[in-house]
Amino acid sequence: MRARAPSPPELVEVSGSPLEEALQQLRELKKAGYLERGEWKLYYSILTGIFKKYNERKYRSGFPQKTTDEMLVALNQRLPKDLISGLAGTLRVADAVKFAKYRPEADQAEADIAVMEKTIKQQDNLIP
Repeated sequence: MRARAPSPPELVEVSGSPLEEALQQLRELKKAGYLERGEWKLYYSILTGIFKKYNERKYRSGFPQKTTDEMLVALNQRLPKDLISGLAGTLRVADAVKFAKYRPEADQAEADIAVMEKTIKQQDNLIP
């Protein structure tokens, strides 16, 4: 029988805007030490969870259930092409880590969290 992977810890709820909550959760993810412990799958699961939750709170359009491609299609008209390109790369790395046991370099993981933060900040400047 296969052992079940541990479920990711619950993200801390922050009262305030979707932006404030997402940025706080990203700060906590950076400090949590998942990369130092080699917990790549958990790190990327939490990272994409933060992004999906932010988008769900902002747009109310079923983001928690969307696949990577569905999210990119939904955001394609809202974001500049350079942000979509960076986001697509980050989400595809996350998928590879979660589903294909890919192990990126630590600097890749740090760049990916920076892409998510930049994308979320850019989205917050847009009218829903």
